[in-house]
Amino acid sequence: MPRRTAACAAIACCLTASGAAAATEARLIRVDARSTDGDQTPLLTTLIDVGDLGPGGFEARELPADATLLLEGAARPAELVDRTLWSTHTEPGFGTAWLVVLDSDRRMGTGLARAKEVALELASGLRPGDAIDVVVVDDRQIVADTGWRDTTARAAVADSIRGVSLGGAQRNRGFLTLLESASKTAFGALPGAKLSRGMPLHQAWVVLSTGYGGADPKSTGPGGAELARVFEQGRLPRENTSAPKAPIPIVSVAFPTDVLPEHRHNAAELMRALANPGVGGAYHAVDAWSEHSARTIVSQVRKRFDAMHVVRWRLPCVAPTATQSLRLEFPRARGPIVGDATFRDVPLGAPLRFPLAVDFERTAREVDRAGGVAPGDTLRVYGRFCWGSDRARAHAHFLPRGTLLPQTLDDADSARVEQSRSDLVRTGLSSTATRTDPGFVEVVVPRDSRLAGSDLRVVLEDGAGPRTSGLTARRVVTLRARRAWPRWLPWSLGALAATALVGGWWALRRR
Repeated sequence: MPRRTAACAAIACCLTASGAAAATEARLIRVDARSTDGDQTPLLTTLIDVGDLGPGGFEARELPADATLLLEGAARPAELVDRTLWSTHTEPGFGTAWLVVLDSDRRMGTGLARAKEVALELASGLRPGDAIDVVVVDDRQIVADTGWRDTTARAAVADSIRGVSLGGAQRNRGFLTLLESASKTAFGALPGAKLSRGMPLHQAWVVLSTGYGGADPKSTGPGGAELARVFEQGRLPRENTSAPKAPIPIVSVAFPTDVLPEHRHNAAELMRALANPGVGGAYHAVDAWSEHSARTIVSQVRKRFDAMHVVRWRLPCVAPTATQSLRLEFPRARGPIVGDATFRDVPLGAPLRFPLAVDFERTAREVDRAGGVAPGDTLRVYGRFCWGSDRARAHAHFLPRGTLLPQTLDDADSARVEQSRSDLVRTGLSSTATRTDPGFVEVVVPRDSRLAGSDLRVVLEDGAGPRTSGLTARRVVTLRARRAWPRWLPWSLGALAATALVGGWWALRRR
């Protein structure tokens, strides 16, 4: 076979795999709590990658219908709301932040033009929610950085890429150190970047290089594998447990270089080891004769990401901490499928931001059927609760007539949420549950004139969280009220009846 044909046939637009997987794997790629439903109730949004990873590459699979998300210490799993494919989302926040490291070391040679084609293909193909940061390194240092830009700056990013030229070629260079520095700076700056559609939910890193490090002891296959593990674990820096856990796929695109055999071997091993296909990474080797490789590479990477599943959940139960540990399981899967228990101590914010799962409709229906609820009555509120039979955890706070609640409350502002809760508790119209169950709670409505009116409004609280049923006008439990009999009325009626009986008896005797 001619050299050119053989090279084209062997173009590495294939994903590497660490070996054949014995079962389908499902990985949590991102966990985020900023999404809400129609009632503005916070939902947990998860990005799940499902497929078989084998010698032939990654084959995407459907997410099994029995997918279950468990929270550590919770009595019940999260409640599935909906599931969609990543490719269907165009709303703000649903995009990929692409960090592109472009190597301009002189040993790139003609490969620099090919690498620029890949970078330009990524920049030109940005989707509405995407962002891109192109960092250029040479044989010594970072020489250029566009910073994070969205689709509005696509042309400026493309001009920056086209302007990159070959730099120096010192004998040895700390290439892996350059990569660590570039990634730390870029991803560290992402949360504060001013992007028109907000911070993208997904992140990816593309390395376009020969991988040359010369005799640098760190720029080797083992060094690349260690860096890939850090990004697969998803915490930067990894000792910062308060940082969101977000595995970042590394797509390494290797270009040939004419150097000493041992240096060429180290470079190839480094680029191959950087890829982390388990979370969406890939390895591509491009030679000088391949055609349309830039479009093919970007298309294959996009195809893998587009097959990810966006799954949203409600949280009936959470641990009473600012972090949660999650476990993805498939208890009734037909075939062998491996879940994910790597998301430990994920910061999701104060438990108070996740409302209790109250069944508003059923509660209101039962109260209406009884003709309303009055001070002194026993009120039963239905829902999906996690206090079991522990009555000490369940509380009810009743709102005095005329109390104004905010129409909306930013659940991300934990201080304001806590202040709203404290203001409610200070009213003094609170009751501890008389009976609790996973499906309902019973409380006695206080006898207080401040509760008089056509409606009775109540907020439930789980003291172990703490969590409430909602602190806004839209989420408060509002029920039909009826007028309670005055306390003296039964005694008065009783006394009147007794007087009538005695009077009747005396009249009969006198006859």
